[in-house]
Order: sequence, then structure tokens, then C-alpha cells
Amino acid sequence: MFGLNDVSARAQYKDFIFKVKKIIDIQKEEFLQEPTEYRSMRKILVRDFSPEKIIMIMMQRLNLNKYSLLKYRRDGVEAKAVLCFILRKLCDLKCAEICRIFGNIGQARVSKLCRIGAELVHNPKYENIINEIFQQSI
Repeated sequence: MFGLNDVSARAQYKDFIFKVKKIIDIQKEEFLQEPTEYRSMRKILVRDFSPEKIIMIMMQRLNLNKYSLLKYRRDGVEAKAVLCFILRKLCDLKCAEICRIFGNIGQARVSKLCRIGAELVHNPKYENIINEIFQQSI
């Protein structure tokens, strides 16, 4: 690109690099004087919802009693999975804390229920429940 003679090509290449470096240095100096302001366009999801309030909303919405929702019953497994997922995401609870709320359940089971709940929130039966929790908590 800079010639067939190695010596002159290297000299031209060196001149080219230094010219580019000078231009870059000048551009850097121009921007040093310019004030900058960072604006994040990300919306922060507040995760301080009350677990008790979410449980009450779920009981009303799904027409279940507290026993069906929190204890092991076959008719409440789906609701329990959705509840685990919502408690994990909106209350920022750890699996051990959810274990204490449910009682008689291990962390591995809570983790599995959260995975099931993540899929179930797209089910028509449960799809609007998160929006309802947001509306009732405002």
C-alpha cells in the first residue's frame, strides 16, 4: 500500500501512523472540555412488595384459601408455583425466605416451583396477575 521499496514503505507507514495519532489526540482534547451527562433509560423495577399482600391478592384472584395456597395440595400446585415466582421477583426474597413463608418445603422445591411459575405466568389463567399486583400495590 505504501510502496514497493521496503525502506520507503516503512517510512511512509510511520508518517501515516503519526498523522493519525495526532488527529486522534486533537479530537480527544476537544472532547475533554465538553461536559457530559449520563442518562439511563432503564426503568428500575421496585422489588419491595409485601409478601403478605401478594398472598392476599393471589387468594382473592384465584379464589383459594391460605391453606390451599401455602400448604401441599394438588389443587394448589400451579398457584403455589406462580406465587413462588412472584415472591422471588417482586419481593426479592431468597429461596430460604420463601421456605419459611410456606413452611415444610425445601429450597430445591422452591427453586423448581419458581421455574414452573415462570412458565405459568404466560398461561391465560395467570397472565394478568402480576399487573393486578402492581395496580393494587400502588
